[in-house]
Amino acid sequence: MGISRATAYEIFNNQSDITVSADGPDKKGKWAGRIRLNNKKGLVATHHGYNSAEKALAEMKNFVAEIIASVLNDLQTPAAKAILEAAEKRTASNPPDNASGG
Repeated sequence: MGISRATAYEIFNNQSDITVSADGPDKKGKWAGRIRLNNKKGLVATHHGYNSAEKALAEMKNFVAEIIASVLNDLQTPAAKAILEAAEKRTASNPPDNASGG
């Protein structure tokens, strides 16, 4: 199952707001899996291909874990580290107006 990088980062950045669910069964007795934000925004939906709700839920939980691991891996690349370091330097040299000192 493939998803966009934007969706992967949305899942990664909202881990505490992610829910997984199973929909079904369909006419053939198969279940679909869903990954959503708690506000009910749908992020990932599968076809009805799982034999049980439990299997659909387990697969969606595993997929969320794989997504998080993949994004963490992306953040370990030299390019990502350079971008993060540059952003930290910009923030340190130009803090937001609402920043409070110690």
